[in-house]
Amino acid sequence: MEAFRLILLMGTGVAAASAIFAVGAGAAVAEPAPAPTSGSALLDSQADARTLEIEQVGGGTWSYGVNSRDAWSNYYHGALCHGSSVQGTIYMRDWNVAAGYWSEAIAPSKPVGNKAYWRNTC
Repeated sequence: MEAFRLILLMGTGVAAASAIFAVGAGAAVAEPAPAPTSGSALLDSQADARTLEIEQVGGGTWSYGVNSRDAWSNYYHGALCHGSSVQGTIYMRDWNVAAGYWSEAIAPSKPVGNKAYWRNTC
């Protein structure tokens, strides 16, 4: 059996990743990590502050945020059934949304501890 070592240096050189690949009969091959199918973010509000984030996650677009009045979580996926939800003073969700449409969840915000969620499964 032959073994190969691959070392990858990132940027100016402090971080390094190392992997050993074995070739031959009975060699194990590492499976790639599965893509995430859901996620969340903690939203902290300050009086009259507005937070808005837009991220590309799970193959779709997630828009979430909070202000002194509302907390929201909206998710779009062009190919999969999906959904979003938000926890403010109450929990609201918009699940099982067809591909090509936005899921939209909005709830009254609380001073701290609001949370936004997304998922790309039904």
